[in-house]
Amino acid sequence: MENKLWPKNHTFAIFLSHDIDTIHQMPFQGLYYFLTQKKFKYLRSLFEKRDPYWRFEEMMALEEKYQVRSTFFFLQEKTSLNLFKPITWRLSNDRYEFSNPKVIELFKKLENGGWEVGLHGSYYSYNNEKLLAEEKDSLEKSLGHAVAGIRQHHLNLNEPETWKIQAKIGLQYDSTYGLKKEIGWREGKYLPYRPLNNNFLEIPLVIMDINVFKGDLSGQNLEKLWQKCLAIFDEAEKNGAMLSVLWHNRFFNDQQFPGFTALYEKIIKEGKRRNAWFATGGQIYKQLNSQKKDS
Repeated sequence: MENKLWPKNHTFAIFLSHDIDTIHQMPFQGLYYFLTQKKFKYLRSLFEKRDPYWRFEEMMALEEKYQVRSTFFFLQEKTSLNLFKPITWRLSNDRYEFSNPKVIELFKKLENGGWEVGLHGSYYSYNNEKLLAEEKDSLEKSLGHAVAGIRQHHLNLNEPETWKIQAKIGLQYDSTYGLKKEIGWREGKYLPYRPLNNNFLEIPLVIMDINVFKGDLSGQNLEKLWQKCLAIFDEAEKNGAMLSVLWHNRFFNDQQFPGFTALYEKIIKEGKRRNAWFATGGQIYKQLNSQKKDS
């Protein structure tokens, strides 16, 4: 399907992204995977010298190999532990600061290499303007410049109020809208759209790692999982769509999560084979905004 939205005669587009929920494996996470997967490797990882979730060098090297770039959405979660609210048991582990010197150095490496840094809005920020503005300001202070894009934690979205908050505090695009338990286009929205009838853009999420694997962390069913992804590629190509992909940093650890990195690489290779246009969220926003001006 011919689609003049995408540059250089590309028939469809791919938006690669990563939600950085945490940069360190916490004891809770190792215990959770041990109990659910019944494998001691998740407990052993707690005592490794190298943090299992700090996989940014591998992520950048993989994307550099294929000359593609992605958007990294960083989270500053402030939710405190509440024993009577199970959701906080996990959220209270997702803690790191944008002002951490190690994180700031990572920001520099990403941006100097052509990657984009965006905001991963905390769990309760989707309906809290003050909180979301504080998180945006904190990230921008560490970056030294404005942030363009966001994805809300756990895909929390209150339509259209969340978008109004995001736009009001100066964000240009969001990539939260999507299916929470399946892969594919929610309500057939194949293209980014403007939910507020202005320049603010929504880039729908299509493929998320945990929805592909669905709790199967054995790495034994990659071919079956890949066939599901190929069906999505066929649909994207047929409709000239935007194929948005989310892969969390913790899943680039082959010891704990065999097959996740391999499947992500296959997605990139297939996109290259089909001549898809790879772009960061910011590049997509600029491309579609320029198309709007020319129309």
